Amino acid sequence: MFKALFNVLFIRSKESVFWLVFFPTILFIILTTIFGDMGRNVTFRISFVGESKILKRVFENIDNFEVFFYDEKDSDKILEDLKLSKIDLVVVLPKDFDNQLNRSLLLRKTLIHRPPTVKLFYSPSRQESQLTKEVFESVLNSFGSTQLEVKKHSLSQRKFHYPTFIYPGVVGMALLSTFLFGFINDIYYLRKKSVLRRFYVTPYPLPKFFLSSTVISVIQFILGILILSTLAHFYGVDILSAFPNTLFYLTLGSLVMIFLSIFAVYTLPGTSLFVGTQIFFQVSMFVGGFYFPISQMPGWMQKVAYVLPVSSIVDGLRQPYGYSGFSNNWLVPTVYILIFLTLDVVLFSKRKAEGLVSEI
Repeated sequence: MFKALFNVLFIRSKESVFWLVFFPTILFIILTTIFGDMGRNVTFRISFVGESKILKRVFENIDNFEVFFYDEKDSDKILEDLKLSKIDLVVVLPKDFDNQLNRSLLLRKTLIHRPPTVKLFYSPSRQESQLTKEVFESVLNSFGSTQLEVKKHSLSQRKFHYPTFIYPGVVGMALLSTFLFGFINDIYYLRKKSVLRRFYVTPYPLPKFFLSSTVISVIQFILGILILSTLAHFYGVDILSAFPNTLFYLTLGSLVMIFLSIFAVYTLPGTSLFVGTQIFFQVSMFVGGFYFPISQMPGWMQKVAYVLPVSSIVDGLRQPYGYSGFSNNWLVPTVYILIFLTLDVVLFSKRKAEGLVSEI
């Protein structure tokens, strides 16, 4: 059975060979060629530790600046945000900064002039952080009476490398394509042709058929990822050191898509099934942060991305490379696995109890 299905669903299917095996690699080449040397949109994200009505008025009225003010007790969280590239610059203000600045401006031509000291923390390895620091310095120096103490942030030494960032996104696209447009289409076609129903008059158990179909889809996925990973390695992506993490999240993602696909193909009619898979595919790709950082999206879109199963998989794949935006990336996919596994068991148990097995 496995050999027959492998020949029909994979070897003889030129569409499967191209779209599920070779297209992820082609997409990776296209994206790295077009966007590999492009910077991110010029938005300067600054977190202030301390209070200053003067700076708040100044920077909130300057385009392209996003400023946030925090208490000193939140300094650890802010440095973590700098590490995760959620912000570009941390500015630590002295207590009573506004009064110190006003006093310094009044006395700047006297011997008792004492400018307030402002500490800057930035990541020199990130171009956007370096640029934000330089722009902020120029704005602050325009006051003419502020002393700057610049410190390099040692937690984030990794440069933004687009091939490394985009590699997990293309892997996520390949995972969705394999099961939404490969596995689901194959199962639906055989079900529509009443092939699955005929297994009940043969000694061949239907679960073995599903197992064979699943293994074929996984083989397609693995072949595509092997070709993609080989090319990504030559683009400078550190594939080997991240392999254990990659294996874990790809296994988790495959289980999510297998149980979700089986449930969808047996609960949705043909038109709704294909429309639903397209919507799920497009939303996952463009809201799930496959091709651009989730931290750059509006807050409500970040929340949507967090509840999408494959976005957590892609973000988990990015953890070893320092581009992850979530924590506990295994949690959401695990919840999806438990939900859809339970739904699949209930679905088939109900059909069997109602005597509808022959319609499966």
